[in-house]
Amino acid sequence: MIVLLALFLWLLAEAAVVALLAEWAGAAVALFLLVGLSVAGWFVLRGATRAARNRAQQLSVDPNSARIEDLDLFTRWLAGLLLLIPGILSGLIGAVLLIPPVQTLARDRVTRRFAGRVGPLSAQYTVITGEVVRNDPDPQPPTYLQLPPADEPPPADGKPFDRDPR
Repeated sequence: MIVLLALFLWLLAEAAVVALLAEWAGAAVALFLLVGLSVAGWFVLRGATRAARNRAQQLSVDPNSARIEDLDLFTRWLAGLLLLIPGILSGLIGAVLLIPPVQTLARDRVTRRFAGRVGPLSAQYTVITGEVVRNDPDPQPPTYLQLPPADEPPPADGKPFDRDPR
């Protein structure tokens, strides 16, 4: 409920800012600014997505090359998304998120917030290639529903394949 209220207040604030801008500078300027922010957001989002895809491919080859700076890609992606959303306030927040010191600040806050839950991002992990061997003392075989043979006609009661052997 609080999330819906916050979303409603955010939309109301966005509409009020656009109305004030349209009154102050004109409707054409407000519309041009909204469209321009959305186009800029599309370009930023596209570039951040490509960079994240390339980085993910690099990490799939060498998982030990993970860096804390990889979180800046997420910040750029979020900035592009906020710019893409039509609105002056979301566009302003998205533009501020593109400033490198702000990205560093956001990265530091996120890592401090989730450091205990996720673990260190710069930790080195060793991958041991091998085979998993289970040593269960008496594994239970899976139980399956036994179906009638394919050449046997279904029962007359209209419930085919409803024969449980138990």
